[in-house]
Amino acid sequence: MKITIVAWLSAAVLAVSVTAAADPAAAPVQPQSSGRTAPAVATVAEPAVATAPAAKPAAHKVTGESSAENRAGFSLMKERKYAEAIARFQKAVQTDPLNKTAWNSLGVCQLKMYETGMSGTPALESALAAFQKVAEIDPAYHAENLSNAQALAGQEKAWGQAAAKRAGQPARTVALSGDYRAYKAAGDAAEQEGDIAFAQANYEKAEAVAGSPKGKSAAANWQGLLALNKGRDPRAAVEHLRRATTLDPAYKYAWNNLGVALRRLYDAGAGGKELIEEAVAAFRKVSEIDPAYKPENLAEADALLTELGGPSAPAAPQASATTTAPAAEPAPAPAAAPAK
Repeated sequence: MKITIVAWLSAAVLAVSVTAAADPAAAPVQPQSSGRTAPAVATVAEPAVATAPAAKPAAHKVTGESSAENRAGFSLMKERKYAEAIARFQKAVQTDPLNKTAWNSLGVCQLKMYETGMSGTPALESALAAFQKVAEIDPAYHAENLSNAQALAGQEKAWGQAAAKRAGQPARTVALSGDYRAYKAAGDAAEQEGDIAFAQANYEKAEAVAGSPKGKSAAANWQGLLALNKGRDPRAAVEHLRRATTLDPAYKYAWNNLGVALRRLYDAGAGGKELIEEAVAAFRKVSEIDPAYKPENLAEADALLTELGGPSAPAAPQASATTTAPAAEPAPAPAAAPAK
């Protein structure tokens, strides 16, 4: 699906991305600016009077209790104690409503809770509200976080509307017979309708009837993404994606998605450094298969592993063109997968 706490931090929510495409040509497209420019302003006939440039407004300085609560919240966030961190960030913005770093940090924590399945859609709605407050204070400040939350909220709304249409209808059962493509198409349709159980059942059948390890790997990858993004169950996602990479060790999308799922499982507090070590290994595998494919994921995971004290054992030397972020930066949250 390519995750600021205090002034010296960066917490872009979109840094790590997952890939749903089974077709290498179906690469995800990142949001781009519209490229529009402001219309030209007509000038008057008389010569303009020379004036001194307007003074730039002084930047808002956060001090006192708000600053202290923000720092405390960041420390708790680093420990993955999101509920406690949220309470601190809320105090920070109550004390100083213009503390944009605290508003942004509040949104990041709430989004992590939503994406890891620790909380439901109310957490997403709260994150969206926090990022909207950031935009009111400074529209250019981590605008990508607001865009990401808006996209997730839009998807949740669509699923809710689809579920309302299905209300009262008999439960659907998977066709007793069919081929790989038919089960895949049925699973995709169920995903769009937000029917996770029916989508999962069809992807399982697709894996069962697939005639090659590559086909089975692709079906396992779909199940992993379903668990990661629709079910928000990173533990189940890791199981499916490990199976996908075993079935087809050359499938870069499954390796990339496994790395993202492991990172999200770490964010959920379901394990420690060993999850990040496995994520780094998965992203390194992606780099071996295709060095140009999402190198930022490896860079981010490497940076987090360094922050956690480095690998448990010396890693084999590998050529890498990626760079790592400063150790002081918090690890960003994974992004949702693009539509298939």
